[in-house]
Amino acid sequence: LGSSNNFTSNWTINASYPAGASGVMQSYNYTVEDYISSNAKIRIFENVSSRKDYTNNTSSAFNIKGNISITLPNATTIAYVNETDKDIKFISNGTIGNVTIKLFDGTYWYNITDNTTTAPTRGLNTYYDWIVNNTKSESCKINITVNSDSTVSNESQSFPIRPLVTLSSPSEGQLLK
Repeated sequence: LGSSNNFTSNWTINASYPAGASGVMQSYNYTVEDYISSNAKIRIFENVSSRKDYTNNTSSAFNIKGNISITLPNATTIAYVNETDKDIKFISNGTIGNVTIKLFDGTYWYNITDNTTTAPTRGLNTYYDWIVNNTKSESCKINITVNSDSTVSNESQSFPIRPLVTLSSPSEGQLLK
C-alpha cells in the first residue's frame, strides 16, 4: 500500500506479489501514480490473517514529485522578435499546479508569465502562446518552474531569437546599376 497521510487513506500498489525466499532482500518496481506528496510512505504486509503481525513493515516518509518536460522550443526552433503565438509546449506529469515561464537570452532571465496552468490544452500537451521578446541572441532557453515547488523545473534546448528583416527595396524585378 502507499499513502500520503499516514495511512488514513491509501492506494494499492500491488494486491498480491510473491514474497520470495526467506532472508533474501526482495525488490519490486512499479509506476508511481499521481500522488504528489512530501510525506509518502509504503507499507508491506502479508495478506494472511495468521501472519499479519510478523510481516508488517512501513517505510520512512519520502517525496513524490511531478515533473515537466519541455518539447518546444527545441534546437531546431528559430524564433523571431515580436513573433506572435510562438508555441511553448510542455508535458507535466503529476498534478503540479501552476508554473512560471522564463526566457534566458544567454545573459539574463526575463519573465514571460508567472502563473499559468499546467492543464493540457491540446491532447496530452500544454501550450503557452508567447509573443517573442525583443531579444536577439543565438543562445536562448525557456525555463518552466512549478510555483509551489521550485525544485520541479526544466529548461529547453538552446535556440536562437533573431530580428525579423523586411526588405522593401529594391523591389522584385528592379535592376540595380
